[in-house]
Amino acid sequence: ATNTPTNPPTTTTTPTNTPDTPTATSTPTNTPTPTNTPTNTPTPTNTPIPPTATNTPTSTPEPLGSIGDLVWEDSNANGQFEYWEWVVSDVSVELYLDDGDNVWEPGGDDALLKTTMTNLDGLYIFSELGAGSYWVYANTDGTWYQGYAPTTANPYPVDLAPGEIFLDADIGLIYGGS
Repeated sequence: ATNTPTNPPTTTTTPTNTPDTPTATSTPTNTPTPTNTPTNTPTPTNTPIPPTATNTPTSTPEPLGSIGDLVWEDSNANGQFEYWEWVVSDVSVELYLDDGDNVWEPGGDDALLKTTMTNLDGLYIFSELGAGSYWVYANTDGTWYQGYAPTTANPYPVDLAPGEIFLDADIGLIYGGS
């Protein structure tokens, strides 16, 4: 057997030429990317908007009124109803709207609005009337009281205010009167 001396191993560095392979990396950039999506971004403004005055007509219904009261036989022709005088029932009472000239014109420019009859107590009433100038007329033609003359205004003029209840349009009648 032969003994051959051996040397311990030695490290030798051998340079190698390994090419660099590029590696993809995520690197942010400030390069804008065009898009086709519109963006509506409101721009706040501090422009004051003055209030708009709106004249809106509002209709407030006018309160309605009434005219009425009594037709009686004024036996002493004083134009005042006394407790002992007779009331006149079943007499036609007509209501006319004056045309604005304050002249009684039945069959003319004053319009006949309503007709009613006096009740057993000699009373009558015209309701739901607007403000205006009216004439109240007790028509005795064709009644038991034909030939009676008025002792008060007949027609009786009434200037009715909105919502007024006028119960003094009394008409006195006397047989054969003046």
